[in-house]
Amino acid sequence: MCAARHHVAQHLGESLTLDGIARDLLTSRSRLCAAFRAETGEGLGAYVRRARMERAANLLEVASVSVAEVASAVGYPRAWRSKGDGGQKGTGPF
Repeated sequence: MCAARHHVAQHLGESLTLDGIARDLLTSRSRLCAAFRAETGEGLGAYVRRARMERAANLLEVASVSVAEVASAVGYPRAWRSKGDGGQKGTGPF
């Protein structure tokens, strides 16, 4: 699953879907998700969200950029950012 982690890291600023990651890695979504969870103990979707939040936190600490710029850099679309998450932690896009 090193390939999946590498793929996520390389494409974190883009729209990522489980189907898209599986397609790029030449496997099925179910096989990718099962193998990733078996190897890491974490779901792939949760991994992507955590990787995005970690990169966002890092960017906010070291760069003089706006929250909107950080959100864009870690793959959250503008439409979602403008709507917010309704105050619910853990909601929003993949």
